[in-house]
Amino acid sequence: MKKTILLVLLLPLFALAQTPPAVVLITDRVWVKDGHMAAFKKALAAHVKEYHSGQWKWRVYEVLSGPDSGAFQINEGPNGWTALDGRGDLSAQHSKHYETMILPHISKSAPTMFVTFDEKLSTTQAGNWSNKAVLTRFYIKPGRGVANTAALKTNKAVWEKLGRNVAVWRSWSSGQAQVIVAGRLKDGFKDFDNDTRMYSQAYDEVNGAGSYDKYLEDVARNVDSIVGEMIEYKPELSSQK
Repeated sequence: MKKTILLVLLLPLFALAQTPPAVVLITDRVWVKDGHMAAFKKALAAHVKEYHSGQWKWRVYEVLSGPDSGAFQINEGPNGWTALDGRGDLSAQHSKHYETMILPHISKSAPTMFVTFDEKLSTTQAGNWSNKAVLTRFYIKPGRGVANTAALKTNKAVWEKLGRNVAVWRSWSSGQAQVIVAGRLKDGFKDFDNDTRMYSQAYDEVNGAGSYDKYLEDVARNVDSIVGEMIEYKPELSSQK
């Protein structure tokens, strides 16, 4: 009997131990001063080569559309929270290089954001990157996170039916709650020419007639706003594999 009680008490700890570590990206966006693009790219490439190899690699993207068009998005990771906690302070040399070589070319920066990968809602792995992607940012109303997740979950089978690689990320204690749906384009923008099926039709085929209209109603209840963007990977500015 005592062994049974002990086993029951240990089950929550065992379940916790089996929980996979979080997959976390740190993401920043910067805008380059007019006339400074060449100098910025040279300085950024040098900084990445010197300080962002191994575990702390950077993937740099250019934002091609949307309200942040023209910005550069810098992703570090993915890593786990434990690894981030154990990283410690950045070296003085690292900080000095960034501040003296890169900052003079930047006109403004967006606040740093932490995002975690949601494997249950995604159709591909976090590290299955593509050179071009479409981001849909859902800004969630207060108290509507659970309802938004339930509504968003109904899309996974549709994405799978259409053969789309979709990675879903959630902001973590970084301003207003966001869910970022990243549609990774396998063959770049050519995917748009090949994706000729109406999404609403495919959604209704998977979830039942009229379900897409209901989904849009759910989105309206759960979401403050939606922002769409296209981004393109810049390997010459990123860490080498």
